[in-house]
Amino acid sequence: METPQNLSGHQDDPDDKQTFEELGLDPRLIRALAKKGIDKPTPIQRTAIPLILEGKDVVARAETGSGKTFAYLLPLLQKLFVADSAAEKKSGLFGGDVTDRVMQSAIESGANRQGHA
Repeated sequence: METPQNLSGHQDDPDDKQTFEELGLDPRLIRALAKKGIDKPTPIQRTAIPLILEGKDVVARAETGSGKTFAYLLPLLQKLFVADSAAEKKSGLFGGDVTDRVMQSAIESGANRQGHA
């Protein structure tokens, strides 16, 4: 088993991705975040999201309100969108409505935790 990445005490790197687009997130996620006033990733998100999308195990410690919830949640939602799209192409059925409702609920909950009501 691979050792998890430990992100505590992470210092911002000028080469880190500065936008959610640069992190490679689905446009639907980016639009939902923008509706909640979240337009750029926090340092913990810029570091954790790419690692989680690569399938790496990540342990992140940071202050309350730093964006840890979205750092874990956004890659999960991204993977749901990818799986949903693949299933839709394979079966011809569309499950996007369910995925979109899950995304909206998750973004709403995470935004409230991060102080963006």
